[in-house]
Amino acid sequence: HFERNPVKLGGPGVIIQCDETMLNHKIKAHRGRIPTQQVWAFVIVDTSFTPARGYAEIVPDRSATTLLSIINTSRISNLHR
Repeated sequence: HFERNPVKLGGPGVIIQCDETMLNHKIKAHRGRIPTQQVWAFVIVDTSFTPARGYAEIVPDRSATTLLSIINTSRISNLHR
């Protein structure tokens, strides 16, 4: 659905927020195993909408080249680079 109808974020005078976050399951009551692999996601949120709109993508690493390529190819309109 989103490939045909992409979410448009940002615009003139609109500030968007970008963040990366780790999506591992937290072990509770010291049971279970520690996750061996870290899963990172990069999230872009436009808070000018109510409720806020966002875009998230799983990333292999948090390097600047990876995150900038997502920003450059995402559906952010009128982004000042």
